[in-house]
Amino acid sequence: SKVSKPSPPKSISKLKKEAWRWCSLYNRQKDSDYRGYVKCVTCGVVKQWKEGDAGHFLSGRGNSILFEDRGIHFQCKPCNGGFRHQKNSKEDVVENYKNYMLKRYGEGVIKELEGLKVKQRKFTERELEGIIETYKAKVGKLS
Repeated sequence: SKVSKPSPPKSISKLKKEAWRWCSLYNRQKDSDYRGYVKCVTCGVVKQWKEGDAGHFLSGRGNSILFEDRGIHFQCKPCNGGFRHQKNSKEDVVENYKNYMLKRYGEGVIKELEGLKVKQRKFTERELEGIIETYKAKVGKLS
Protein backbone atom coordinates (compact mmCIF):
# COMPACT_ATOMS: atom_id res chain seq x y z
CA SER A 1 0.00 0.00 0.00
CA LYS A 2 1.22 3.47 -0.88
CA VAL A 3 1.69 6.01 1.83
CA SER A 4 0.32 9.33 0.65
CA LYS A 5 2.70 12.19 1.17
CA PRO A 6 1.27 15.36 2.68
CA SER A 7 0.75 17.92 -0.04
CA PRO A 8 3.44 20.57 -0.10
CA PRO A 9 2.46 23.86 1.50
CA LYS A 10 1.10 26.47 -0.89
CA SER A 11 3.51 29.24 -1.71
CA ILE A 12 3.00 32.68 -0.19
CA SER A 13 2.12 34.09 -3.63
CA LYS A 14 -0.52 31.39 -4.24
CA LEU A 15 -2.02 31.96 -0.81
CA LYS A 16 -1.99 35.72 -1.33
CA LYS A 17 -3.76 35.29 -4.67
CA GLU A 18 -6.43 33.09 -3.06
CA ALA A 19 -6.82 35.51 -0.14
CA TRP A 20 -7.31 38.37 -2.61
CA ARG A 21 -9.90 36.33 -4.56
CA TRP A 22 -11.99 35.95 -1.37
CA CYS A 23 -11.36 39.54 -0.28
CA SER A 24 -12.52 40.76 -3.70
CA LEU A 25 -15.65 38.57 -3.59
CA TYR A 26 -16.56 40.03 -0.22
CA ASN A 27 -15.81 43.65 -1.00
CA ARG A 28 -17.68 43.63 -4.31
CA GLN A 29 -20.78 42.18 -2.64
CA LYS A 30 -20.79 43.89 0.78
CA ASP A 31 -22.79 46.92 -0.39
CA SER A 32 -24.97 45.17 -2.98
CA ASP A 33 -28.75 44.97 -2.75
CA TYR A 34 -30.77 41.75 -2.52
CA ARG A 35 -30.53 41.30 -6.30
CA GLY A 36 -26.74 41.66 -6.28
CA TYR A 37 -26.67 45.19 -7.71
CA VAL A 38 -24.22 47.72 -6.35
CA LYS A 39 -23.24 51.29 -7.12
CA CYS A 40 -19.72 52.21 -8.20
CA VAL A 41 -18.31 54.37 -5.41
CA THR A 42 -16.61 56.71 -7.87
CA CYS A 43 -19.08 57.27 -10.73
CA GLY A 44 -22.38 55.97 -9.38
CA VAL A 45 -23.12 53.51 -12.21
CA VAL A 46 -25.15 50.55 -10.93
CA LYS A 47 -24.00 47.09 -11.97
CA GLN A 48 -24.17 43.47 -10.86
CA TRP A 49 -21.36 42.91 -8.33
CA LYS A 50 -19.81 40.29 -10.63
CA GLU A 51 -19.36 42.94 -13.35
CA GLY A 52 -16.98 45.17 -11.42
CA ASP A 53 -13.83 45.27 -9.35
CA ALA A 54 -12.89 45.53 -5.70
CA GLY A 55 -11.12 48.87 -6.05
CA HIS A 56 -8.63 50.22 -3.54
CA PHE A 57 -8.99 53.77 -2.30
CA LEU A 58 -5.21 54.06 -2.11
CA SER A 59 -3.28 52.75 -5.08
CA GLY A 60 -0.34 50.42 -4.83
CA ARG A 61 -2.02 47.41 -3.23
CA GLY A 62 0.76 47.32 -0.64
CA ASN A 63 0.48 44.45 1.82
CA SER A 64 -0.40 46.77 4.69
CA ILE A 65 -3.61 47.93 2.97
CA LEU A 66 -4.24 45.01 0.61
CA PHE A 67 -6.89 43.43 2.86
CA GLU A 68 -8.13 46.57 4.63
CA ASP A 69 -11.90 46.46 3.93
CA ARG A 70 -12.46 50.13 4.75
CA GLY A 71 -10.26 50.98 1.77
CA ILE A 72 -11.83 48.52 -0.72
CA HIS A 73 -15.18 49.07 -2.43
CA PHE A 74 -17.06 48.21 -5.59
CA GLN A 75 -15.86 50.09 -8.66
CA CYS A 76 -16.84 49.67 -12.29
CA LYS A 77 -13.91 48.47 -14.40
CA PRO A 78 -13.31 51.83 -16.12
CA CYS A 79 -13.09 53.64 -12.77
CA ASN A 80 -10.68 51.05 -11.39
CA GLY A 81 -8.36 51.57 -14.34
CA GLY A 82 -7.52 49.72 -17.47
CA PHE A 83 -10.30 51.25 -19.58
CA ARG A 84 -11.03 54.77 -20.73
CA HIS A 85 -13.95 56.21 -18.80
CA GLN A 86 -16.83 57.94 -20.58
CA LYS A 87 -17.54 60.39 -17.75
CA ASN A 88 -14.54 60.71 -15.47
CA SER A 89 -10.87 61.49 -15.75
CA LYS A 90 -8.40 59.66 -13.49
CA GLU A 91 -8.34 62.79 -11.28
CA ASP A 92 -12.16 62.74 -11.01
CA VAL A 93 -12.08 59.11 -9.95
CA VAL A 94 -9.51 59.81 -7.21
CA GLU A 95 -11.44 62.87 -6.03
CA ASN A 96 -14.78 61.02 -6.04
CA TYR A 97 -13.33 58.09 -4.08
CA LYS A 98 -11.93 60.50 -1.48
CA ASN A 99 -15.33 62.20 -1.15
CA TYR A 100 -16.99 58.80 -0.74
CA MET A 101 -14.47 57.83 1.94
CA LEU A 102 -14.96 61.13 3.81
CA LYS A 103 -18.74 60.65 3.85
CA ARG A 104 -18.63 56.98 4.84
CA TYR A 105 -15.71 56.90 7.28
CA GLY A 106 -14.42 60.40 7.94
CA GLU A 107 -10.98 61.98 7.82
CA GLY A 108 -9.58 59.79 10.62
CA VAL A 109 -9.90 56.55 8.67
CA ILE A 110 -8.35 58.15 5.57
CA LYS A 111 -5.35 59.27 7.66
CA GLU A 112 -5.10 55.81 9.24
CA LEU A 113 -5.08 54.11 5.81
CA GLU A 114 -2.52 56.59 4.48
CA GLY A 115 -0.32 55.81 7.49
CA LEU A 116 -0.69 52.07 6.92
CA LYS A 117 0.11 52.37 3.23
CA VAL A 118 3.71 53.40 3.86
CA LYS A 119 4.37 50.53 6.31
CA GLN A 120 6.14 47.43 5.04
CA ARG A 121 4.42 44.15 5.73
CA LYS A 122 5.18 40.53 4.94
CA PHE A 123 2.59 37.79 5.33
CA THR A 124 3.27 34.35 6.73
CA GLU A 125 1.52 31.26 5.35
CA ARG A 126 -0.49 31.00 8.57
CA GLU A 127 -1.61 34.65 8.37
CA LEU A 128 -2.76 34.24 4.77
CA GLU A 129 -4.60 31.02 5.60
CA GLY A 130 -6.35 32.93 8.39
CA ILE A 131 -7.25 35.77 6.01
CA ILE A 132 -8.71 33.24 3.54
CA GLU A 133 -10.84 31.62 6.27
CA THR A 134 -12.01 35.04 7.53
CA TYR A 135 -13.15 36.13 4.07
CA LYS A 136 -14.82 32.78 3.34
CA ALA A 137 -16.85 33.32 6.51
CA LYS A 138 -17.65 36.94 5.59
CA VAL A 139 -18.81 35.90 2.11
CA GLY A 140 -20.89 33.12 3.67
CA LYS A 141 -22.68 35.63 5.92
CA LEU A 142 -23.67 37.76 2.91
CA SER A 143 -25.78 35.08 1.27
